[in-house]
Amino acid sequence: FMLTLNRCFPIFMVLAWIYSVSMIVKSIVLEKEMRLKETLKAMGVSNGVIWYTWFIDSFLMMTASTALLTAIIM
Repeated sequence: FMLTLNRCFPIFMVLAWIYSVSMIVKSIVLEKEMRLKETLKAMGVSNGVIWYTWFIDSFLMMTASTALLTAIIM
């Protein structure tokens, strides 16, 4: 069982990340479509803060999917 699980674990990780990446891309496209970045810049938010929030959001999504997958595997 462990040998099979060791072979299947990478494919499960890729499948979990594909969903996370697709949700991140969906959010980015929505942000571009609604021109939220320009609105935030007009409000005085710097470009670095916008990038930092996208990084945190993406990192949390990837960490959550990895943690859930490893919890299921364990």
